Amino acid sequence: RDWSSDVCSSDLAGFELPLAMALASLARSQPDPDALRISILTIGVGSDVRERLRAVAAPLALNFVEMDSVVPEHAPVLKHFSTATYCRLWAPALIPDPSARMIYLDADILVLADLRELAALDMSDHPVCAARSALLPHVSSAGALATWRDLGLDERAPYFNTGVLLIDTPRWLEEDVGMRTLHYVLEHEGLLGLPDQDALNAVLAGRI
Repeated sequence: RDWSSDVCSSDLAGFELPLAMALASLARSQPDPDALRISILTIGVGSDVRERLRAVAAPLALNFVEMDSVVPEHAPVLKHFSTATYCRLWAPALIPDPSARMIYLDADILVLADLRELAALDMSDHPVCAARSALLPHVSSAGALATWRDLGLDERAPYFNTGVLLIDTPRWLEEDVGMRTLHYVLEHEGLLGLPDQDALNAVLAGRI
């Protein structure tokens, strides 16, 4: 059947250049870029920046999704992270086809291979596929998941990096992963090194 997929990326403050490089790499690495629906999740990004990104991303068609009114106002700002870090949690509810899979990419990701291989992975009944963190391979690694003991996890259970996610959109929405993740952040603010990444690892432990 025809290949199509939704790809979302966050445009964080100060990340225009990395995002431009990510989009350029995406446009040049995909054999059928027209089959991709690209959504850029933004908070307060001006029209001049959008036009520059459209220019470097050609022939990809970009859809800019303003997240100001989507990310809950009570989402906490922790350390050097802004509220934009929570954009990925609500992206599945905003894609054009809620029955499809979605690929989420951080703004500083270089795409060097055909995304069809990623999109076709067997997800079983898991709402998310992600890669294990190279720097923090286990939930018990220093700087990883501080609550792993409280959650009853084995110390060598994998800790995942959420910069690249393959999301089963219907399952994500059915399980209300976004709000559950935010609730975890609110309940454990003082224990989080990487707010939404730690929270996703906790909320979806054993199901990534």
